Amino acid sequence: NGAGVAILNIGQVDVDSLIVNSGKFIELSSRKILHVNQIINNAGVTGIMLKSNYTAPNPTLVYNNAISNAIEGTVELATKGNLANGNYNWQFVGLPVAEFSKRNGVLAGSYMRQFNEAAVVDGSIVTSPWTPVSEVMQAFRGYMITQANPRIIPFAGTLNNQSQVINLAYSTSDPQPTYRGLNLLANSFTAALNIPNLLFSAGVINEVYLFNTGYRNSTQDPSTTSGENAGVYLVV
Repeated sequence: NGAGVAILNIGQVDVDSLIVNSGKFIELSSRKILHVNQIINNAGVTGIMLKSNYTAPNPTLVYNNAISNAIEGTVELATKGNLANGNYNWQFVGLPVAEFSKRNGVLAGSYMRQFNEAAVVDGSIVTSPWTPVSEVMQAFRGYMITQANPRIIPFAGTLNNQSQVINLAYSTSDPQPTYRGLNLLANSFTAALNIPNLLFSAGVINEVYLFNTGYRNSTQDPSTTSGENAGVYLVV
């Protein structure tokens, strides 16, 4: 098959086992679905490629490897954040690999920030609810990204396919944080989440909100708090 295989025109492919030899690759374009029981990837991060564009959902990769048999790949993220009329349009994103270092330069030109659950934005003490992203980004944590113009960013690393236990922040500092207990999370799998299957521990309110891309002003408009418009959210 030459250098590799690209799944372009078939909606869904089901395979019992897949071996990607060194120097080869398999590439999935937008909307394509690949179900595999077991994957052996001998080509590293270039062996499995999930492509992205601005107008269609990302491809889906579902596989059943054991945790001890993790695989590497590259997942593209089409980021629509941009600068328009002097305002930045921010996009909520998640890391599609286990972890990612900003030192490799892939994110150069983009601005990343993360939610600060311990922030106090009322009273005499004011701290920002958003802070710059540290050197290493972590899977399943929610981030916001923007830049001067939309761009497609490749994230290379170890893919996620195991169950996750996520410790949520709940600050008890004084004065009380304005958004105490509010956590911004993300889907870091290569497939969609079945939200009703999420398990919440005792004491956690089992509510999930899906946030949309938007400008700062659109996120603060009290008349558009829920829906599919920019800057608002859907309650699941």
